[in-house]
Amino acid sequence: MKRMEIAIRAAKEAGIFLKENKDSISGLKYKGSHTNPVTNMDVDAQKIIVNMIKIYFPSDVILAEEEIGKNKSNKNMWIIDPLDGTVNYIHRSSIYTVSIAYMGEKALELGVVFAPELNELFYAKNKEGAYLNESKVHVSDKSDISLALVETGFSYKHREREKFIPIFSEILQHVQDVRVTGSAALELCYVACGRADGYWEYSLSPWDLAAGVLIAKEAGAIISTPSGEKLDIFKGDILAIAPSLYQEFIELINRR
Repeated sequence: MKRMEIAIRAAKEAGIFLKENKDSISGLKYKGSHTNPVTNMDVDAQKIIVNMIKIYFPSDVILAEEEIGKNKSNKNMWIIDPLDGTVNYIHRSSIYTVSIAYMGEKALELGVVFAPELNELFYAKNKEGAYLNESKVHVSDKSDISLALVETGFSYKHREREKFIPIFSEILQHVQDVRVTGSAALELCYVACGRADGYWEYSLSPWDLAAGVLIAKEAGAIISTPSGEKLDIFKGDILAIAPSLYQEFIELINRR
């Protein structure tokens, strides 16, 4: 089977598992601080994904959030977040996703993000466009930043949050509004399909970004760091935004 087929099947299977077992959360632990929880459901969903990939592509490298094969490679590597939005999930919110990406020769080749309770499957292949449930999607054509809806998120580290507040305040004064969904993968997909005009955040992990970045890029978003440099998903600072808003937003975010 092709990698895209496996990625979609694995994302759906893990997502349905999460949805159907939402009342079975146990083993709640915290990674570093109380703002970064992990549950048995994160681990079990990841096992579903990894086991399926290993059946069809046993030699591929796995880079996954919950400790199963935290390896890093520049090729033939799957990048997996089995439950993006764990805080939402443990609070019984429907806003969470399964995120799966595959990196070939130093470039992302495919990305899949599945939101099981929304029944929305976002996916993209390199140079083949981005899709939502089989319909092609594209970023917004918004050009007036005062009418832009942008998204962001807050670091798990309180010190980083304190540094972020002035930036957040500056942006909030110049856009229509700012949203925080609690799932970086879904926020990138919302940029891809035009539900949001832009998204920026700092200090993320590659599994937070990989699939969503490719989907947003294939939908026409400009992808960079918030300072305007080339994105490195292993460093974690991200800006994804409609092309017509990019330059003004870059200038705004770096004004301070």
